[in-house]
Amino acid sequence: MQGPSQSSILDLRAITAEHADRFSKEGKTATKGVKRPHKTDPFDRPNPGLVKRLAAEARNDAKRRNFGNDAGPSDEQRRLIMEEKARKYDALSRGDYSGLTERERAEAVIDFDKKREEESDDSDEESDDDDEKVEYVDELGRTRWGTKAEAEAANPAPPENSSYADVMRSKVIHGDQNFFPVYEPDPNVLRAKYLEAEEESRQKHYDASKEVRTKAAGQYQFSLDEETRARQMEELKAGRLETERARERIQSVLEQRNQKLEARRQLVEAKRVELAGGVEALEAIRAKQREAAADSFLDALEEEIGKGKGTA
Repeated sequence: MQGPSQSSILDLRAITAEHADRFSKEGKTATKGVKRPHKTDPFDRPNPGLVKRLAAEARNDAKRRNFGNDAGPSDEQRRLIMEEKARKYDALSRGDYSGLTERERAEAVIDFDKKREEESDDSDEESDDDDEKVEYVDELGRTRWGTKAEAEAANPAPPENSSYADVMRSKVIHGDQNFFPVYEPDPNVLRAKYLEAEEESRQKHYDASKEVRTKAAGQYQFSLDEETRARQMEELKAGRLETERARERIQSVLEQRNQKLEARRQLVEAKRVELAGGVEALEAIRAKQREAAADSFLDALEEEIGKGKGTA
C-alpha cells in the first residue's frame, strides 16, 4: 500500500493556511471541539486583607529605606524640618492659624483656643501656695506630681449636701487597705481554755479493752477510775520495792557463798602444791595430765574411725 503523495500534502497545507488566514482576519481562532467556559478556582483570588497588609509593609519599608540610607534626608534637613514644626506650633499657640487649612484645623487633636484660655486662667490664679509641688492621684488612678492647683482640679471637693459627701463623712473605709481586721481574743481566755483542754487530755487513759487483739500473759489493764488507778499503781510500786529488796538479799548471800568457795579453792591449791613439791612440779604434772587426756581422746577417735570404715 502506497502513502499519500507529496503533492497531496502540499495542497492540504495550502488549504489549512488559507483557512487560518481567513479566521485571523475575521477575529476568530481555530478551536478543537466545543468551547467550555473556564472555571476559576476560589483559592486563586487574592485576600483583600493580605493585600492591604502587604501594601502597608511595603510603605513602611520604603519609609525606613528613605531614612536609613544615603537617599534620605540629611541631619541638616531633619533639623530644618523640626525648626519649621516648632515655629508652626508657636504660631498655633498664639492663635495664628494662617498655616493650616480648614480641614487640618478640624482634624487637629489639640484645641489651641481652649488650651490658651486655660493657660491664661491658670496664670491669673497662680499664687505662692499653688506653686508648691505635691503628689496626688488623678481621676484615672495615676499617681502624679504637680502643683496644689492641679491636685485640687484632679480631685474636686464634692458639694456639702450631696450623697457622696455624706458617704465620705461616714465611717466607711475607702481606698486600698494594706490589712484586714482579724478577731483577736483575750490571751488570758485562750490560756485558760488551753490549760483546761490539757487537763482533760491527761485524764484520758489507755483502754486495752477497745483493741481487738490477743493480749500477752503479762498484760495488765489499769482501771479508768482515777482513785482505783492510783491505788493499783501504789500496789505495783510497793511490789516493785519488795522485789528489789529480795534481790539485794539474794545477791548478798551469793556473794558470801562465792567468797567461801574462792577461799576453799585457794586452800586446796595450796595443798596440791605442797604434795607435788612446788609450783613447777605441779605444773609439770598438770602438763602430763593434759597430754595424756589428749592422747586418750585421739586414740578413741582413731578407733571409732576404724570401726566406721570396717562396717562400710
